[in-house]
Amino acid sequence: MIKPLIMSLFLFSKMSLAQDQQRIYMGALGDSLTAGLNADAPFDQRDKSWSDGSAIESHAVRLEKKFGVPVSTKNVSVSGSRIEHLAKQTEKLLSDNYKPDYVTLLIGANDICDGNLKTDELSNLGSLALRQSLDALIAANSNVKILIGAVPNINYLYSLLYQDQECQENWRSLNICERLLLSTKFEREKGVVRWAAYNEMQRIVSALYTKNVKFVADIRGEIFELKDISRVDCFHPSTEGQRKIAEVTWQEGWFN
Repeated sequence: MIKPLIMSLFLFSKMSLAQDQQRIYMGALGDSLTAGLNADAPFDQRDKSWSDGSAIESHAVRLEKKFGVPVSTKNVSVSGSRIEHLAKQTEKLLSDNYKPDYVTLLIGANDICDGNLKTDELSNLGSLALRQSLDALIAANSNVKILIGAVPNINYLYSLLYQDQECQENWRSLNICERLLLSTKFEREKGVVRWAAYNEMQRIVSALYTKNVKFVADIRGEIFELKDISRVDCFHPSTEGQRKIAEVTWQEGWFN
């Protein structure tokens, strides 16, 4: 008889027999949203990360509770990362023969904020980088489950906080997404087009890998309240915001 523990892991993702069958291996790719930047204090607050943070009901915590086994995490997200950095992050995640059973991926906000690339150029670059990363992850473990998060709506953040003088000063002094937060209405509208096209690109790419990939669209909507935004910079999710990302993405993800 197969032990219940082994059976639960088999149902999880038919894990590679090369790895410990009584442990889930998880990875996290992305930028400052996954690094927990400024959640409740300056700098990265990785224990507050929606993906693998130990201080909130992150995906790693939920996996452990759901399947009753330890979860080993490897979070290689880097604040400030752009889509062009995804290949290096993926290589780092898979180094030392690490074969994750579950991976979260959320990246692209910095590219959208920059605006140097035209919308089509950004979508094409993003599609190539995303597919290369997914191919490498699946090559490492053909049964890996990957969750791709949509980039949240930065224009909605502007609508919440544009009249807040402290936030305006934070955006200005910290040089945060100036093209969308401190620019003209025309520039902000162009940013919305880039944002929508980028998320649509992620949806289309994800649909090519239905066995392994789910695209979580809900966090691109107007889900955040003022308490969900960090007062450190008025841009990144607060600890409450990280909790909300974890909840929404989990509900729309693989294991709910």
